[in-house]
Amino acid sequence: MHIRIESTIPNITVDEVFERFNQDLFLALAPKFPPSKLLRFDGCKTGDIVEIEMQLPVIGKQYWTSKITQHLSDNQVRHFFRDEGIKLPFFLRAWQHDHIIEQHGNDVLIVDDIHYKAKSPIPDFLVYPQLYKTFSIRTKIYKVFFKRS
Repeated sequence: MHIRIESTIPNITVDEVFERFNQDLFLALAPKFPPSKLLRFDGCKTGDIVEIEMQLPVIGKQYWTSKITQHLSDNQVRHFFRDEGIKLPFFLRAWQHDHIIEQHGNDVLIVDDIHYKAKSPIPDFLVYPQLYKTFSIRTKIYKVFFKRS
């Protein structure tokens, strides 16, 4: 399945946005449900690892570990990095999340481009609504997080 969410951040540069793709932003973007705890955040460059522990109702603790497998940078124009799931919660079989940050005039476009596969017997389309909701709220969070004072 595929989810693509685009967010426009006004009056900022692509390099300023990428510099703030850090642990503080990760925590701001973390969904309220299911409750989760950040165990490790190395960053957004090739080889970096992010680990979270989620507490799912009835099921209990689930762990999600992603590795940054690519990072490309064309300073002042574009930044790109990809995280891929190496340990996923029980309902996912595969995860690839491309983060695209591009300069568009005085604004920056942030794209969350996600491809995933659910594990049987849970079909992809049953996972989609929750994942879409989780990522669509990022548009508002990005605008607040990157707002200039």
